[in-house]
Amino acid sequence: MGTILKMNGLILLSGGGDSKQSNRIDEYLRNTIIPVDSSRCLYIPLALKNDFYLDGLRWFTDQYNYLNQVDMVTNKSEALNYMKNSYDLIYIGGGNTGKLLYEITLYHLDQFILDHIKSGGVVYGGSAGAIIFGKTITVAPKDEFESTKDNHGLNLLGNNSIVPHFNGTFSQHHIKEAKKYNSGLIGISESSGLVFRDGEVIKKINSRGIDQFTKN
Repeated sequence: MGTILKMNGLILLSGGGDSKQSNRIDEYLRNTIIPVDSSRCLYIPLALKNDFYLDGLRWFTDQYNYLNQVDMVTNKSEALNYMKNSYDLIYIGGGNTGKLLYEITLYHLDQFILDHIKSGGVVYGGSAGAIIFGKTITVAPKDEFESTKDNHGLNLLGNNSIVPHFNGTFSQHHIKEAKKYNSGLIGISESSGLVFRDGEVIKKINSRGIDQFTKN
């Protein structure tokens, strides 16, 4: 992780929030996916506590009922099985950022996600699912990562790190971690979203809720 690669696919990021707040981002996602004849999705709820996976799946299939096929990965065995398939969409939800990144790495889903984007696929990351695409996950709340582990994100966002649930101000914690990792910051409010291709922002959804801090 940490290397910026040429990517043909799209990375959609939302700042979190409820279905009403993310409506415009979800509409963009649907308009991107719906032309596909058979919309296949890999749903990754690993940021949630294990006991909430099925609740997450019920919410997801209700919210995105236009998808033809949804596979949910919850452990390494399932990951190995589903990585034999191809998908139009990989959806990564919110929760505990460290748990999400560590398990994605443990199950080797990180490389699968990279290959998916390189081949032109679409990835959606919400809240914690957005943070892992940045340069570091240490911009997340301190109880969501461990200092003894590798906290580098996938770094597919032009050397920026993501602050979801953005309220208009970067905290001293955010700025400290950005400088430590030589990273910029992008804040995304709960009603905003960003679309990236090849590490560059190609669309802002509700730009009033988005701000940026550059390390220089």
